[in-house]
Amino acid sequence: MSEQEVYLDTTILIASFIHSPRVKFEIREKIKSFRNVLTGQVAQQEFTRRLLKEAEYLLGQLKKRKTVAAVQRHLLSMCDSRN
Repeated sequence: MSEQEVYLDTTILIASFIHSPRVKFEIREKIKSFRNVLTGQVAQQEFTRRLLKEAEYLLGQLKKRKTVAAVQRHLLSMCDSRN
């Protein structure tokens, strides 16, 4: 791979799609300097698998808890219990 090419792995692909506006902007700005932006089939498959798995989980939580606020509280409580 030359200095004019960049390979995006699964983590960067996901961050560029669902992260905060600031992070998405930083990723776009960084990759602008490259002539070719590459990724592999495995990274694309992993991106889809991970993203769909998380979306399915969140939709299930929304169905169970009825409101976005309740899902947010649940997620925050899960984070607190891990610390």
